[in-house]
Amino acid sequence: MNRPKTNLLGLSLKELEDYLQNLGDKRFHGRQLFSWIYKRRK
Repeated sequence: MNRPKTNLLGLSLKELEDYLQNLGDKRFHGRQLFSWIYKRRK
């Protein structure tokens, strides 16, 4: 099944957690991804 691409940049922490949980992933991966995106953008 192909899902449309989602731009993760600009999503809030809660939105990332919810998005990943809806994909069947764990919520803490949203925190990890959020940290990785915003700490590396400097």
